[in-house]
Amino acid sequence: MERIGKRLLSLTLAVLLLVTLLPAQAIAAELESLAENRNASGTFVDVPEGAWFYDAVEYVSGHDIFRGTSDTEFSPYGTMTRAMMVTVLGRLSQVDPADYTGAPAFTDVKSGNWYAPYVAWAADSGVMNGDGNGVFRPNDPITREE
Repeated sequence: MERIGKRLLSLTLAVLLLVTLLPAQAIAAELESLAENRNASGTFVDVPEGAWFYDAVEYVSGHDIFRGTSDTEFSPYGTMTRAMMVTVLGRLSQVDPADYTGAPAFTDVKSGNWYAPYVAWAADSGVMNGDGNGVFRPNDPITREE
């Protein structure tokens, strides 16, 4: 009888273990599905439809002003860097990145960086400057003052 009890306990524990794994797999499958449908639906996995900022995110991403921090994430609670800000300003001003392919004016901005054309535009037009020491500090968070 003791042997049957151990088997029953083992079987019960195995079933409980499997049951606890199912929701995690279902959630992972749902997130994967959302990521695959990102371009079709226009939503990001970290921007739920009921969020207060949902409509704003849909607008700026739909008008190619903001693109998110990846194909599937917008990072609404993240910080905005100087590179992000100058890129948004350039897109709002309808800057053509192809017009700014020359050598960067700052030592910390390489010509292959996604934000390099917008930094060049901002420096040329006086919209944003570096720190006066030949650097732009693209990865620094933007401050209210800036």
